[in-house]
Amino acid sequence: MCDQGLNGIMYDQGLNGITWVQGLNAIMYDQGLNCIVYDQGLNTIMWDQGLNGIMCDQDINGIICDQVINGIMCDQGLNGIMCDQGLNGIMYDQGLNAIMYYQGLYGIMYDQGLNTIMCDQGLNGIMYDQGINGIICDQVINGIMCDQGLNGIMYDQGLNGIMYDQGLNGIMYDQGLNTIMCDQGINGIMYDQGLNGIMYDQGINGIMWDKGLNGIMCDQGLNGIMCVQGLNGIMCDQGLNTIMYHQGLNGIMCDHGLNGIMCYQGLNDIMYDQGINGIMWDKGLNGIMCDQGLNGIMCDQGINDIMCDQGLNGIMCDQGINDVMCDQGLNGIMYDQGLNGIMCDQGINDIMCDQGLNGIMCDQGINDIMCDQGLNTIMYHQGLNGIMYAQGLNWIRCD
Repeated sequence: MCDQGLNGIMYDQGLNGITWVQGLNAIMYDQGLNCIVYDQGLNTIMWDQGLNGIMCDQDINGIICDQVINGIMCDQGLNGIMCDQGLNGIMYDQGLNAIMYYQGLYGIMYDQGLNTIMCDQGLNGIMYDQGINGIICDQVINGIMCDQGLNGIMYDQGLNGIMYDQGLNGIMYDQGLNTIMCDQGINGIMYDQGLNGIMYDQGINGIMWDKGLNGIMCDQGLNGIMCVQGLNGIMCDQGLNTIMYHQGLNGIMCDHGLNGIMCYQGLNDIMYDQGINGIMWDKGLNGIMCDQGLNGIMCDQGINDIMCDQGLNGIMCDQGINDVMCDQGLNGIMYDQGLNGIMCDQGINDIMCDQGLNGIMCDQGINDIMCDQGLNTIMYHQGLNGIMYAQGLNWIRCD
């Protein structure tokens, strides 16, 4: 029996049940053979995550779901989410159009903006469209087109877009109509990739950005995430504070805050806590064990696993066949995205990166990129030849 915030969590994870309080109201649920009945906001969520299903109401409308053997049929905005995250798949709609996807053995096919994202994240790959135009990608065994391994990335992020190839060929891109204003060290990155732009700060402060027509304004560090993703947006704070967001025309306004969610979405389970404690979860065949707040994320999204820490500590993770070990906060990013790996390694060789106080040391092409974007320098190599430069107090030398 536990008390984590103002009220507390009292729960039993075995055959009986969990009875919680997460804010003003409470969560009472049972993750085993029986069911979960809880209340996260003004309304309530009643679900059963084991053999039976989840029947939930998260907002004014509600989610009616079955996440495990049967499926999830959900409605999050005007349209809804119809999903099956376990053996079958997820088919849902988050914006004006729809997201239809399947995260388990097959893939994800979905639509986040005006157009669509068709994605396969497991054995197959990701094929998707993020802005008005889109990204068509395959990340795992097949590749990304956006292909980050031997082939490259060909994509369009705004009205114009980025069309590039980071592997054997190079980068050919156009990042928007406007400008990029960046500071990746102690302050952050403020830039504009589409018509509007991304304004963000990845280090001690946070990320405030805009990715689509409207944008994401986010703060991922000590403060939180405040963002907009579709026509309307998500306004979120995942750190010490709360998450307030809006995903479709209507939206979800949530506070995961001091307490936490422990759940089961795939064959195995999701146990997580997004506030001060963390997220430990499992989405695919193996599992995601994650902590997104002060502690970190330790997770597994593909065949193997992702062990990640996004807050003060870092991200250590694995997105493909092998693994990604990353630290995005004060420490650094060491990761692997393709068949071989990124430490951070996106091409044939590898990227060893530190984006916070230290810097980025990385390799995007045949050879390598050794970079430091903060107080020190950036030394890197992007094509067959390379760029060695420093954006901070020191220097830039380019080839």
